[in-house]
Amino acid sequence: MGGLPIILALGGFIFLWAIVNYQTFRRIALQIQETEQQWRTLYAQKHGLARTFMGLLESESLCDTKLRQSFQDLPPESFGQALPLTERELHNWLQQAMSRVHARDALLKSEAYLQLKEQLAALQQQNLSCKRQLKAATLDFNELVERVPSCWVARIFGFRAFALLF
Repeated sequence: MGGLPIILALGGFIFLWAIVNYQTFRRIALQIQETEQQWRTLYAQKHGLARTFMGLLESESLCDTKLRQSFQDLPPESFGQALPLTERELHNWLQQAMSRVHARDALLKSEAYLQLKEQLAALQQQNLSCKRQLKAATLDFNELVERVPSCWVARIFGFRAFALLF
């Protein structure tokens, strides 16, 4: 009879520990999903800026055939789960396109170009912050999934490690 309270207390402790672990997994997984969605939104905004910039280049007759062809290879802004173009490829395209502008002083001083450049810099800062948050949350979650004894709760409730997007 004296061992029953000890067993019940130990079982209650394990049950509470499992609930806390489960909630931690859920919280971090939700944070990863929200941050990934935010990153995808930033990607779409950056893609929209690329399209705006392309229009600006075409209006100033700075768009050569090679650049126009590479721009047509860019996917549309709305996309599903898979990213058809990496963020780095989009960034490289924008850098290449912006280097074309330095040949025209009038465009460099235009309000549209300066505003576009400012928006791009702001998006880039948000993107870097979002990527850091996503990477940190993913690494924390994956560490919990692999570490004993948390891995037992992960297996029971079906939590799997997340892949890093970049």
